[in-house]
Amino acid sequence: MLLAVLCCSLATANPLDDSLTALKKDVQAIVDTSSAKYNCSFSVAVKNPGLGLLSFSSGKDVNVDSRFAWGSITKMWTGASIMQLVASGDLELEQKIAPIVDDQLKAMKAAGFPGMTNWSTLEDLYGPEVGNVTLHNLLHMQSGIPDFDTANPSRTGPDLDPFRATVYANPKQSWAETTLMSEPWVAKGKLESVPGTGFHYSTTNFGILGLILAKHSGQSDYRQFNQSSFLPASLLALVSKKIDWGVVGSPQDHGVIEGFDRTDYNGQDPKKNPAGISVVDVGGVFAGWSGADFVGTPSAVAEM
Repeated sequence: MLLAVLCCSLATANPLDDSLTALKKDVQAIVDTSSAKYNCSFSVAVKNPGLGLLSFSSGKDVNVDSRFAWGSITKMWTGASIMQLVASGDLELEQKIAPIVDDQLKAMKAAGFPGMTNWSTLEDLYGPEVGNVTLHNLLHMQSGIPDFDTANPSRTGPDLDPFRATVYANPKQSWAETTLMSEPWVAKGKLESVPGTGFHYSTTNFGILGLILAKHSGQSDYRQFNQSSFLPASLLALVSKKIDWGVVGSPQDHGVIEGFDRTDYNGQDPKKNPAGISVVDVGGVFAGWSGADFVGTPSAVAEM
């Protein structure tokens, strides 16, 4: 996950207190403490009579309908959709996923998806043991399938993330799921662990779950798949106008509030650059689609 974004909307109780500078100082202290504790970013908007609604980071107006890029919160939507199919009997938690995914990959290769020149099955990428991976394994991060995200926190040296560096160097690129699945550090010809053992966080798992959802919708091109389609109608009635899916493009293309990378990956110094790197126009924010592409209002997330 390239970016975790939370929204905190605050309303001042005293209409006579119009000191935005003093308020910003107080709120900033709270945000800095929480950001360090939870290793995430905050986007803060403050409402005060006479001041209107203002985002500290961008200086632009923010309102209750403003959208944010929520990163791995997407996994909640994907997991819930999968469980809807399990509940209906269309899927089973202990079924092997390779036959379903390979059928979808075959259709995607025929459609000319990028990165599929020399492969067409999960076994081609991850070796024969991937045939033992179940739906349950994907959901529980126990498949052993490597992560495309190269973030590597270090206790002794600099925190490195070559994939993040590549994404920032190519901000206009949208990363197809087939490209991510077949990157050399992902497609090692073997799994990193025996399916069903240990815990190995990998957004690749949820990208594959998205392909399973697209397959069950009858959509061979996952980019055309509506990621809301398997969720309960009662929920969608509440959030349908508040959400979007960043399958392609950047956060800016989907009208979200600007977000910032404030980590120290690849030599970035948060102390020297506390504002961080703006990622609003970086397509790689949505890399991993059904694991990282949810766009929506805070109220939509709360409803979920």
